Amino acid sequence: MAELGELAGGRVDLLAEVAGIFEGASEGRHDEPLARCAAGLCRKAGADLEAIPRWAEVGSERAAQPELPPFSGGPHGGGESGTPRP
Repeated sequence: MAELGELAGGRVDLLAEVAGIFEGASEGRHDEPLARCAAGLCRKAGADLEAIPRWAEVGSERAAQPELPPFSGGPHGGGESGTPRP
């Protein structure tokens, strides 16, 4: 656990964000047990426990949003190099 805390640079807020996002975004999904395990490691490493529920809400909201289309490339949305889009 000490190594995880060191990687976070002692930022208990960052550990809480990671734990909450893991928990909220994985709820009801096939990877929920793995995400809860990872969140548990963040908790044990010293995450700000009071901040985790707020971040779990953010994770749930992000998971509920429809997926964005893949990036098509280029500043004008893709196409061949140098070919402007209509």
